[in-house]
Amino acid sequence: MRFTILALPTALLASTASAHSVNCWGKALNAPVEGIEYTIKKMDEIASAPDQFYPDGNDPKWLWLQANKCEEVTCYKGTQVRWCNEDTVWDRYIMMQNIVDGVHVLYSECERMVDGELTSGGVLSHPDKWSIIMQGEDECKGKK
Repeated sequence: MRFTILALPTALLASTASAHSVNCWGKALNAPVEGIEYTIKKMDEIASAPDQFYPDGNDPKWLWLQANKCEEVTCYKGTQVRWCNEDTVWDRYIMMQNIVDGVHVLYSECERMVDGELTSGGVLSHPDKWSIIMQGEDECKGKK
């Protein structure tokens, strides 16, 4: 009984702390599902690769970004994924797996049929001041 009393508030606090919000784009900015699935596949390859030592410190499983900046993570088949550090003071490290998980959320929550084609796109924002942007981008068409 005691375990239940302690475990429930802890579980509720953990789920609240990891909450995010999703804002889906209108159809003009959506990315094609083919590009999203390819992007997820490529990011999964990086996130799930075996750990190894990187003498220069550039481990692709970790991304670093200065305060108040955004950068492109991937650009494949008409689909662009960017992440932003919305903290105005602190730089941030984030695991590639967090980006992959965010793209999965955007894909499933924002999927729309546009002119007979499945698409998705939007912004996933975390309360701890970082976000993921997934959108269609003409400059990414044809890139693999």
